[in-house]
Amino acid sequence: MVTKYREIDEPDTPVQVDKLIVGMRLPFDVFIKDKGLTKQLFSKGMLYTNITRDLLKKRGISEIYIKMKEVPLPERYLPQTKTHKTSFYDDPAVFKEYSYHKEQYYQIDRNILVPGTMINFSLFTLDKLVFSPVVEAAEKSPVKIDENILNASGDIVIKKSDVQLYNAYLDSLLKDSTS
Repeated sequence: MVTKYREIDEPDTPVQVDKLIVGMRLPFDVFIKDKGLTKQLFSKGMLYTNITRDLLKKRGISEIYIKMKEVPLPERYLPQTKTHKTSFYDDPAVFKEYSYHKEQYYQIDRNILVPGTMINFSLFTLDKLVFSPVVEAAEKSPVKIDENILNASGDIVIKKSDVQLYNAYLDSLLKDSTS
């Protein structure tokens, strides 16, 4: 019986982790050297994300290895890192802030808000994962809805604590339309 052994090509090219492009699929297998052993870390085709980059930093990995013969045109992939811009959606701090605040707001349909009517609850916009005040109102200090409020960019949201006031506003619109 003849046993066949497969020859394993050792990765021969070191690459700095910060050269990898966030948001792109890896065009090669990624290896690390750990205590003299070469280990495959990521497979070709894997999406390289901010989370992946942060994991490498957390583990203290600043250099990876690739097999140059696997990469058709590595110079097209690796040098682009200096000009590549990531989306703000990839920023963990922005997403963490959004995740915390999203439970405190309730999205409403801007088409239901009628210009010229009074509201006694505050309106906010949700635009690019950021909540921003549009108009501050309260039961004792209502505000008249105008076109500027309705034309604010992003989704219109209210605080969940104001949902009862919003429902009362909807009831008042319904009563006005029937009378």
